[in-house]
Amino acid sequence: MADLTPGSPRGRAGHAAGRNGREESASEEKRRVQLEPNTEIEQRLAFPPCTPQHKRFSASPVTMETQRYRKLWDDNMGFHQEGVASLFCYIMAAVDSFYLLYREIAHSCHSYVETLALVGAWYIAKKGFRLICDSYGLLRVYFIPRLVSRIDLVKHYGEWAVVTGATSGIGKAYAEELARRGVNLILISRNKEKLENVSDSIAERYKVQTAFIVVDFSKGREIYPLIQKALNDVEIGILVNNVGVAYDYPQYFGLVPEEKLWDIVNINMAAATMMVNIVLPRMIDRQKGAIVNISSASCYRPVPQMAGYSASKAYLDHFSRALHHEYASKGIFVQSLTPMYVATNMVEYSGILSSLPWLAPSASVYARHAVSTLGISTRTTGYWSHSIQLLLLRSVPEWLFVYGANIWNNILRKEALSRMAS
Repeated sequence: MADLTPGSPRGRAGHAAGRNGREESASEEKRRVQLEPNTEIEQRLAFPPCTPQHKRFSASPVTMETQRYRKLWDDNMGFHQEGVASLFCYIMAAVDSFYLLYREIAHSCHSYVETLALVGAWYIAKKGFRLICDSYGLLRVYFIPRLVSRIDLVKHYGEWAVVTGATSGIGKAYAEELARRGVNLILISRNKEKLENVSDSIAERYKVQTAFIVVDFSKGREIYPLIQKALNDVEIGILVNNVGVAYDYPQYFGLVPEEKLWDIVNINMAAATMMVNIVLPRMIDRQKGAIVNISSASCYRPVPQMAGYSASKAYLDHFSRALHHEYASKGIFVQSLTPMYVATNMVEYSGILSSLPWLAPSASVYARHAVSTLGISTRTTGYWSHSIQLLLLRSVPEWLFVYGANIWNNILRKEALSRMAS
């Protein structure tokens, strides 16, 4: 058996060999420890190659280049200057990480593009569906009824109709169209002479019964008991709330006379409300009737320089739609007519509007189309050209619509002031 005691020659040799082995192991351990900080830096700044989602980065040329630089540094300089070596590896790993980050962002962008494509497809589909529905609405309201027999207004609603503001414009034309369909008329307006002329003309031309009531709706509450008394003995089947007042021309709210503002409140809103209050109970008792409130396309969105007028028409529109929901089950049909420009006294300040019949049709043309929608649509412009214009205007954002409306009303205001000055 070999003598391995520390004092023996073989023991001393073994001890020396062991010491040399331990020194080599310690040196290797030190070298391994010195390698770890730099490996940790690179792993911290680059995507780990061991994970499946980042596996494509493990053999990238940039990563291999970084490892080559680090090996050259180790072979030539060692790790005696550990701080400098760590900084160098940090810089190279940072460069590597920038490219990896760029590649990851580029890859993610593909997902964003796909998401945006889906959003775009959904938006186009939504607009396409809306276009199909609107096109069908145009056909259903304006064209299909002309291919079938029209509604018998007397049978559906009653023999008599009340039309307010009936001596001119849309009111007069609407009354004539009702008379052409065999409906007897009670006309209400403030000018007795005009009422007599229109009443006699309609009676003679269409062979229907006519009557009239002379009242000024701007007077407020005092006129309605007189109207109610005059209508007590008549079975009203159709009420047409047409009477209204507008600005003399587009202008800023602060420049509108106070009297005009009161007229807008009393005539545009109060008159329609109180007339419905008068005739509705009898319609409910008979379980049939129709109410037509003539609003305006300005009710859909704010219209600068027509603030008071457009707000009053928005009231009429909401009032009409709510009434229909309340009383449709009782046989009452309530319609909100929202025309755009019609060539009446309200737009006589503008030569531009008068010269564009497709933009502003005559009152008779408008009324003929509007009456044909009665009983079919509860909310319509009443004229196919107006409906197309409205679809185009409502397809743009509100801020753009308001901006364009302000420019348009500026043009009309300047034209009106110029004509008044000449």
